[in-house]
Amino acid sequence: PTNWIFLDEAGRADLADMDKPLRAANGPQRDPDIAFAAGSFGMPSSAPAHWEPDIAAAKAALGPGQALIVSIVGTAGPDSREEDILADFADLAGRVRAAGADAVEANLSCPNVGAREGEVFRDPGLSGRIARAVSDNAGGAPVLLKVGHIPDEAPLRALLRAVAGAADAVTMINAPSRRILAADGGPAFGPGRERAGVMGDAIFPLALEQIRRAVAIDQADGLGLSFLAVGGVNAAERARAMLDTGAAAVQCASAAVWNPFLASEIKRDAPDV
Repeated sequence: PTNWIFLDEAGRADLADMDKPLRAANGPQRDPDIAFAAGSFGMPSSAPAHWEPDIAAAKAALGPGQALIVSIVGTAGPDSREEDILADFADLAGRVRAAGADAVEANLSCPNVGAREGEVFRDPGLSGRIARAVSDNAGGAPVLLKVGHIPDEAPLRALLRAVAGAADAVTMINAPSRRILAADGGPAFGPGRERAGVMGDAIFPLALEQIRRAVAIDQADGLGLSFLAVGGVNAAERARAMLDTGAAAVQCASAAVWNPFLASEIKRDAPDV
């Protein structure tokens, strides 16, 4: 199945509109540094017996000054109860910490699944309960929460207040969820996969603006949270802009797929970042 589609450049102007669909491009983006794309991967996972050794191997490969953040997500099905989801997050937190994670990140924002786990960050109460369940079972490791795009002030403040005191940091933003259409108007990724996560250069303004608002809310309300900025960071000047908002760190996702040397190039161009 198709997992990755480049988007029509005209859609950049509509990206802030959560209800407006975006269209697939006719071909690949020529310049990967300004790639505009959508991904529909879901959240497939093998059994713990397969990925626990991978975590240990990754930890063993770290160099000086490096840390291993392991992302987890509880499974939610049509019949899942809230306590089942909380128990799964708690179990996973303990497992990844025991396998070698230096920090545990609860993913509350997969943008391309239909089940409840894809939109958890929109439920402040549940997000807070997940944060506490993960924190209680993470063996003292820092707890991060990965969230999506929240354009309005009130729900962002409600979320941050709900997780403060349980989470140490919030990672934002995950790829914004949008409807992606093919040239014929049908779902570009096929029936049942109408929504996908938008990634690449175009989401940087959304990410930067949300980080600024989150830092301001944290400072005004005395929440004591830190923020990891992600979204459209493809060069040193963008990493610096994220840090200038007050973010504690910057992450790169799809840009590192286009350019596997991105991190070293950012450090080359801005050694202080």
